[in-house]
This record gives sequence, structure tokens and C-alpha cells, in this order.
Amino acid sequence: MKKLKRYLLCAASAVLCFTPARADVLVHYAFSAASTAPTSVGTGVDADDFVGTFGADESASSGDDAGFSSGSGNAYIRTDATGSTAAAALSDDDYFSFEISALNPGEFLDLESLVFDFGGSSGTEFDSKIYVQSSVGGFGTGNPVIFSSTHTVPASSADAAGLTSGTSVDLTGFAPVETITFQFRFSDDVNQISQLNRLDNVILNGAVVIPEPSSLVLLSMGVLGVLIFKKKKITVRCRFAQPR
Repeated sequence: MKKLKRYLLCAASAVLCFTPARADVLVHYAFSAASTAPTSVGTGVDADDFVGTFGADESASSGDDAGFSSGSGNAYIRTDATGSTAAAALSDDDYFSFEISALNPGEFLDLESLVFDFGGSSGTEFDSKIYVQSSVGGFGTGNPVIFSSTHTVPASSADAAGLTSGTSVDLTGFAPVETITFQFRFSDDVNQISQLNRLDNVILNGAVVIPEPSSLVLLSMGVLGVLIFKKKKITVRCRFAQPR
């Protein structure tokens, strides 16, 4: 019975198809004037503000360890508040995140790519490394990093001059989701108050899709089949039960 149940559900789920749609910008965060609100949101999408989660102050700076800069118009984390390894980054209590959902019930987000600029501002050259995780795989230590990359920030780079341009993460391997959250964490090889890891122009590309009616019918048939077999099994057990 268990094998049959798994087979019916898997068979129905396997044919769950989605109406194709043109890929578009689902949400864009530009951080202009330190704003954390989405700069633009696609049709049929519900996008939250970009969030900075900041733990206890670790930087020697009198200011915050991390935040959103109105001057440079991007998100930042100070290098003396971060570690130098992936393990340190994934366990750090300073990180950025955003959540996005399909606006209407029964619709899904078919993801294509996550694009952003990252790097830093510096006095001396340093390596800024970014780590991206999603709610699909989980967050923090022990959970998968869907993307990581290192950018060498040139000496004397100010604000956006030390950032990459259009770093892209391929998300076409993700199954369509109703809601997803992404987190961004940093590590680096310096420990200076004045040197910052920076993140800017975060764009999620994809499309809002709905399951095709035929696949919904097949999925319903699979679930119905499980219920029918379960009912028959209960009936047979009752019929042949011996009185005590």
C-alpha cells in the first residue's frame, strides 16, 4: 500500500506542468538613498522590503556593523565585523535577505536568475567574498550555498567603483515555488573599520506561472486514487475482523 501510494503521488506530480511565460524582472532593489523598498516589482508578485539582520556590534567603528548607505546607495557590512572563512560567514549574525511570493493563490514563481553587484570600498586591496543561500535548501552552517564568488577590490576604490557589474546566479534548476527567501553573507581577508563589503542592484528574474489544467486533473486523480485504495483497505479489514 505504501509503495502504491508513493507511486500514484509521484506519477501525478511528475506530469505537473506549468503554462510557459516570458522571463521578466520579478523584483529589483537599487537601494537609492538607502531605501530598502523594492525599486520595481513585477506583475503578480508580492515582494517584501530588503532586510538587514544585524547582531551584536563587533566593529570598532562608532557606527553600525552593517546597514544601507544613503551616500553610496548600497548595502554594506564592515570588514572588521566579518570573518575570513565560509564557516564564519554562514554563522555570522550580520546578513541581508529578501522574500518574494506569487501574489495570487495557485500561481508560482518560475525562477531564472539572481543578479547583483558586490565587492567593496577600500584603502588597500582586499578580497570580498559573497555567499548566497535560499529557503529551499535552508540557511546558515550545514545548509547548501547556491552561489559563492570572490571579488578582488582594487586599492582606493570608493563606493560603487569597487563592485562587480551584474554577477549572475543561475536559478533554472529550481522547481517553481510559491514563496522564496534569499540570504547574502560576506567574508573577507582584511580587518579594517574603513573597508566595507558592499551589495547593490539586486534583481530576481523569472516569471509568474500557473499549472496547466490537464496536469491539475492528473494530480487530483493521483490523490483520489490514494484515498480510494485507503478506503478499500479499511473496509476489507472491518469485514474480516474477528469478534472478540
